[in-house]
Amino acid sequence: MNNLLEDLKWRGLLAQTTDEKALQEALKKPITLYVGFDPTASSIHVGNLVVLFVLRRF
Repeated sequence: MNNLLEDLKWRGLLAQTTDEKALQEALKKPITLYVGFDPTASSIHVGNLVVLFVLRRF
């Protein structure tokens, strides 16, 4: 993973973290993510697109 945290900061998607060093270490291991929206719903909006773009990084 090409320094995900720095990329998210550069894009303005990450403003602050509690323990950045611990987060960097956690990202070195396999990670499971959950996004809670229904892709077939009629109420999907552009805000969901941001989450999908971030998920592509994993």
